[in-house]
Amino acid sequence: MRAFVGMLLIAVLAYGALAQSPPPLTAEQDAVIRRVEGMLIAPCCFTNTVAEHRSPISDEVRQEVRAMVARGATETEILDAFVAKYGERILAVPNPQGFNLLAYILPVVALAVGLIVVAGWVRRHRSPRNQPSAPRPSGSRACPLR
Repeated sequence: MRAFVGMLLIAVLAYGALAQSPPPLTAEQDAVIRRVEGMLIAPCCFTNTVAEHRSPISDEVRQEVRAMVARGATETEILDAFVAKYGERILAVPNPQGFNLLAYILPVVALAVGLIVVAGWVRRHRSPRNQPSAPRPSGSRACPLR
């Protein structure tokens, strides 16, 4: 009798596990999932993307993204939902608006200023060997003992 109850319990648990397995997704949906996971930072430590990070919270985010894609949500809708939940810090790449615009503009400005500084330094410290030397006047004393 105990064996029968044990087998029945195992069968019920196995059926429950199969019933909870996520539905198969299309290749396009899998691609959306991978892109979104690369756009979100793991909310446990905010250091790596969800695609790279291995933690229980990252696993939860991955499952939530998968469920949203399975329901037909777009990338924008998914990202907006996570921004509403965690704030803009969840995004791996900030939105180019407001203060975040500096993240896009500042590197270009710094590169331009750096190139101008280097060009000025090179121009000032150009080797004198490349410039023609001035001829000596003919009346100069070449030998002081004459």
